Amino acid sequence: MKSRLFSVLLIMFIVNRLNGQWYGTSPLWTPSNVGIGTSVPDAKLHIVGNAGILNLQGEDHIYIQWFPDGYGAGRKAYTGFPGAAWNDFYISNEIPDGKIVLNPGSNSPVQLNYGASKKLETTSTGIRISGNSTNNSNLLVLHNTANWATPMISNISWQDYASANVAAIGAKYDPSISTVDILFNSQYNNGYKETSETSMIIKGNGNVGIGKIDPTFRVHIANTNLDNSAFNTLLAIDGNTNDESTNNNFDASKPSVGLVFRREWNSGGIPRALAGIYAWGAYNWAGGLAFTTTPAYAYGVQHTRMVITDDGNVGIGNTTPGDFKLNVSGKIRANEIVVNTSGADFVLDPGYNLPDLAEVEKYIEENKHLPDVAPALDMQTEGMNVSEMQTKLLQKVEELTLYLIVMEKKNKVQDLKIKELENKLKMTVQ
Repeated sequence: MKSRLFSVLLIMFIVNRLNGQWYGTSPLWTPSNVGIGTSVPDAKLHIVGNAGILNLQGEDHIYIQWFPDGYGAGRKAYTGFPGAAWNDFYISNEIPDGKIVLNPGSNSPVQLNYGASKKLETTSTGIRISGNSTNNSNLLVLHNTANWATPMISNISWQDYASANVAAIGAKYDPSISTVDILFNSQYNNGYKETSETSMIIKGNGNVGIGKIDPTFRVHIANTNLDNSAFNTLLAIDGNTNDESTNNNFDASKPSVGLVFRREWNSGGIPRALAGIYAWGAYNWAGGLAFTTTPAYAYGVQHTRMVITDDGNVGIGNTTPGDFKLNVSGKIRANEIVVNTSGADFVLDPGYNLPDLAEVEKYIEENKHLPDVAPALDMQTEGMNVSEMQTKLLQKVEELTLYLIVMEKKNKVQDLKIKELENKLKMTVQ
């Protein structure tokens, strides 16, 4: 006890001589507290002053230790430079599962500055990292010091109220191919797993996989949890509902949302739209698709070339296919077209009423077209039903065939009569 008292008196004497200022002529200490710059110390050591109050100087390293359970026993923490020639300042809590807590007053932020341009601070909405990064410098670096010579994953994880990991973003290095992949996991559980729990991955070669950990395309989407329902949506794109059409027909000026295919020209490197697929909506929840292309030298201009309406009708070269399943404005070329038709075998039925040729002749003179066949003007304005026309044409062919058969029979009878007349004439001459 005497040695401790002597040490305190010695420190007080040195401070007084070198840099300490007593508080007037008041006592320096109370029976249990020491005061410097105050006559009423209310702590074991109470220092009052302006500017630099306490300087700690070491020869090589220096730190302050805390032992709440007594010196060298139980809990321990320290701050300072604990190692020789160390340049890092430590704030260390060596208690197992112990935390270092910065607890400012209500609504008061905590701010850590790095130089004059970067800082980390708490705000009313979370944690903000800010800085002036004009030369591609990093604002945040996550550094894993483990051995990167073997495949490994380093993560940022999110925890729920029970401190269980529920999601993560990980960086995986694979030395066999010397690439780093970024993995997004929405079912993080009991350690990181690069299997079905990986929701999305960005490969080192730039390929993106959603539901696919080994994407072979720029964007590769897969769903291994498909059920037996009619539709399993892999990708949904939402647009502005204010762009909906006000009726059930496609309005080319109001596409809701779409995909645009572009390429980049060497001149200026400006991406230019070449084609697009757009969805459109109507007030009654109807929806369809429009396919657009860009004419030559018409950057920024897209023309609708084909539409699929909400009822499944397709228009090519027009945006209003009407009631037709396929409405084409333009020419069509094909090697083969199969059209379902009912045929015209009814003409060959014994009970079929074959029109008299004199009646047909009279009808043609009056109407300028065949019976049961639409006039040319109607075909030009309304088009024609290919199946019906094929049936009509086949009907006329079979009618012509019947006319020829009847004519053939008459010709044979006439030939017999002619031969009989010829024989009679010969006998008369003889």
